[in-house]
Amino acid sequence: MIKRNGQRIAAIAMAAAIMGQSVQPIFALEREEVSSQTEIVETVQTENEEVTVEETETEEVVESADDEKEEVATNSTIDFKVLATSDLHANLMNYDYYTGTETNNSGLVKVATLIKEQKAKANKSDKSNVDNVLLVDNGDTIQGTPLANLYAVKQPVKEGEKYPVYEALESLGYDMTTIGNHEVNYGMDYIRQIVKANSSMGMVCANIRNAKTGDLEFDPYKIIEETVVDSNGQERKLKIGVTGVVPTQILNWDKLILNDEIVVDEMDESVKKYTDIMKNQEGADIVVVLAHTGYGEETTDVTGAENAGYAIAMVDGVDLVVGGHVHRSDKKYVKQKDGDIVQYVQPLNNGKELGVVDLKINVIEDENGNVSYEINDDETKINNLSTKNIANDVATENVVRKYHEATDSYVNEKSGEITKDINSFFALVSDSSSMQIISDAQRDYVENLIKNNDPALEKYKDLPLLSVSAPFKAGSSADNYVDVKAGGLAIRDLANLYKFDNTVTVIKLTGADVKEWLEFSANMYNTIDPNSTEEQDLINRDFPTFNYDVIDGVEYEIDVTKEPRYDKNGTLINENTSRIYNLTYNGKPLDLKQEFLIATNNYRAGGNSFPWQGRQEIVYSSTDETRDVLKNHIEAAGKYEPTIDNNWKFKAIDTEAKVFFTSHENGVNYLDENPAISTEKEVAGTKLYKYNYDLAYGLTTDEEVPEQPEKPEVPGEETPEQPEMPEVPGEETPEQPEMPEVPSEEAPEQPETPEVPGEEETPELPEISGDTEEDKLEKPENSKPENKPSSPQTGDASMIGYAAMGIGAVAGLFAIRRRK
Repeated sequence: MIKRNGQRIAAIAMAAAIMGQSVQPIFALEREEVSSQTEIVETVQTENEEVTVEETETEEVVESADDEKEEVATNSTIDFKVLATSDLHANLMNYDYYTGTETNNSGLVKVATLIKEQKAKANKSDKSNVDNVLLVDNGDTIQGTPLANLYAVKQPVKEGEKYPVYEALESLGYDMTTIGNHEVNYGMDYIRQIVKANSSMGMVCANIRNAKTGDLEFDPYKIIEETVVDSNGQERKLKIGVTGVVPTQILNWDKLILNDEIVVDEMDESVKKYTDIMKNQEGADIVVVLAHTGYGEETTDVTGAENAGYAIAMVDGVDLVVGGHVHRSDKKYVKQKDGDIVQYVQPLNNGKELGVVDLKINVIEDENGNVSYEINDDETKINNLSTKNIANDVATENVVRKYHEATDSYVNEKSGEITKDINSFFALVSDSSSMQIISDAQRDYVENLIKNNDPALEKYKDLPLLSVSAPFKAGSSADNYVDVKAGGLAIRDLANLYKFDNTVTVIKLTGADVKEWLEFSANMYNTIDPNSTEEQDLINRDFPTFNYDVIDGVEYEIDVTKEPRYDKNGTLINENTSRIYNLTYNGKPLDLKQEFLIATNNYRAGGNSFPWQGRQEIVYSSTDETRDVLKNHIEAAGKYEPTIDNNWKFKAIDTEAKVFFTSHENGVNYLDENPAISTEKEVAGTKLYKYNYDLAYGLTTDEEVPEQPEKPEVPGEETPEQPEMPEVPGEETPEQPEMPEVPSEEAPEQPETPEVPGEEETPELPEISGDTEEDKLEKPENSKPENKPSSPQTGDASMIGYAAMGIGAVAGLFAIRRRK
C-alpha cells in the first residue's frame, strides 16, 4: 500500500523503535513554494471545449507539503516515471492536412522521440519489460484530422482491424487510455469495436453506463502490476490502479449520435467509488486518474461541472491526476486535507507536449519482510516537455506512414472551384465568406429537402428558414485560420473550412430563442468602455470561437459597450442588458413569437450551454456530413463566387476608444474590404499582427444629416412647405467674397434671427431618440445624431450677410429654405 510523509510514517518509525529495531532517520525537505507562469498561445479546437483560447502553462504549488516531517525507515528508493499525452486528436504525423505542410511542434512521431528518451532515463534493468515507466493517454485520441475522418467515416476499419491511432499507441507501449468526449463522435458501436481490437493497451472509463442495463461500457479501472527496479538494483512489484472519467456534457454534445444509449455519472463521484475499491480492496500502491477534464475551479462542489480536475485531485486515495480536454498546458501540486500532495499534470494537445511526472518512491520494509511504499512528495517533479524542434521517431513514422500517405492523397482530390479567396482573418469582427459559404450550403440543402417533399419536414415547410455557422478556425495562433485561395478546391480545403465531422440537422425555435442565441454568441466580445483612453481588447479569448454563431436570415447589430447577457456557460448574468440591437427579419422587427426552422449541425442541436437548451425541437437529423453538403454546394455552382450578405455588424458608437484585436499577418491583404479595420503591423505573436477596429465607423457625416428630412417627430418640419421663395434676390450671396467684413463673433448679437418661424426647433433634429427597444429597431442605419450639427446653424456667414444688408424677415425665410 502506498504511504505518504506524515502521521503514517511516524507510526512506522515508532513501531520499529518499540520493537528495538535500528531505524535509519531520513528527513524530508520541505518543498519550496514556486509560482511561475508562462503564456502559451494555443488553439482550443474541440467543439466543447472549444474553444479557441489563450493557453496558460502554469506551475503552481497549491499548498506546501507538511511542515512537520517525521523520520522514516527505508532501505531503498524507486525512481518511477508516469508519461502522459492528452487530446492527441489523431495527429500522428507532424503534418497539417489543411495546408499540406509539415509542422515543427506537433504529432505523435515527435512525442515518440521524447517517450523513448524518458524511458531510457528511467530504465534500471537489462530486461526489455522492466522500464520503471507507466505510459498513458488521456482521451480525445481518435478524432480531429482528415486521417481520423478517413478511417472512421469514409473508409472505416473493419471488425477486428486496428484503428490507425490505437495501432500507433500500442507500437510505443502505451499501457492505458481513456474515453474523451470525442471518442463517442462516431457512435458507441464504433468505439467499442476499435477498443476491442486493441491487443496490449487497455481502456478505462468509470462513468459511462449503458442506459438500458446500467452496466459500465468499459472497465472502470485496471490494476497494473508493474515490475520496477529500486536503487539497490532489486526488482519489485508496484500495483498501480488506473481509472478514467469523461465530462457528463457528452450527453448534450453528441445527443443525436448517442440517442439516449448511455448515461454518464458525475466524474468526482465515480473516482471516489473506484479509488476506494482500488486502494482498500485491490491493494493498489498508487492510484492514477486519467481525467479528461480541465483543472477547473478550486472547489469540491463540481456537480454538473465540465472541468473538475481539482476536485478529482482532492479525492482521498488519489496519487496522480492526468488532466486535459481544455487544450492547455498545466502542472500543479495539490495538497489534500490530510497533507498528502497529489501531482496534477496536463500536457498540450495535438502531440505538442509530453507530460512527465518523476515520482520518488521510498521503499519501507519491516522486520517481517512486509513492504510498503511512500511517495516522497518533496523529491517528485512535474514537467511538460515540448515537441518543438524534436526529431521524428523513425520507427513510429514507419508505423503510421501508410495511413498518412492515404490521407494525403484523399485530401488532395479536387472538389469544385472558387473565384475569390476565402479566409477567416476577420471572421470575428465582420461578416465572413468563410462562414457564409457554410451557411448558404446548409440552407440550400434543407430547401431542397422541403422542395422534394421530405416527409420529416412536410409539416414545417411554411416556416421561415434560417441557417447558422460558426468560425471553427479564427485565431489564437497563426495556424488556426481558414486561408483558401481562389481556384480549384481540394478536399483539404473543405476540411479547412469545416474541420469537424458533423452532420446537418434542423431544429425549430421561436424568435425569442433566436434573440437569446445571439445574446449568448455575443459573449465573444469584451465589454468596451467608450470613454476610456486605454487600449481595449475586443475579443474575449475565454469564449470558444466555435460557440460564436452567426445566424443568417435575420439582420442585427452588436453593441459591445453593453455588458454581456450570459457568461460562457450559458448562465444569465445580466438580466437587464442586451447587446443585440436592431434585430429584424425581412426588414421588420423580429417577432419573438414567430417559429423558425434553423439549419445547423448535430453538435449544436444538442444545445449545450445555449440559453434555449431543452426548448429546441429536432425536426430533421441527416446522416450527410456538413463537409459533403458543402462539397456538393460548390460543385453544383460550377465556379462558385464567395459572397457575404453583411447581415450583422457592430453598432456604431461615437467614441475614440482604442479598440484592437489580434489576427494573422496576411489580413493586411484584405483591409480594402474592411474599412473599419487598420493596422500598424505591430507584431502580436508568430505571424500575428495587432489590428485596430474603429467602433465609430458608420456614423453619419455632416453632409448626410440634411439628407434625412423624413423624420416626422422633428418640430418645425413644416417650413419646407414654402416654395414661393425662389424670387428672393441675393440667392448667390453665400458665394460672394465681399461679405467677410462682417465678423462672425457678432452673430449671437443679431436679434432678428429668432423671428424666423421654427428657428428654435430646428436644432432638435440631431437628438432623435433610440433608447427604447422599439426605437432601436426602427432607427435607420448609419445615424450619428449625438454630435453632428444640422446645416446651416443660426449665426452662420450667410445669415449674417443678410442681416447686414437689412433684409431681416426675408433673410430669415431664406435661411429656413437653405436649412432644409
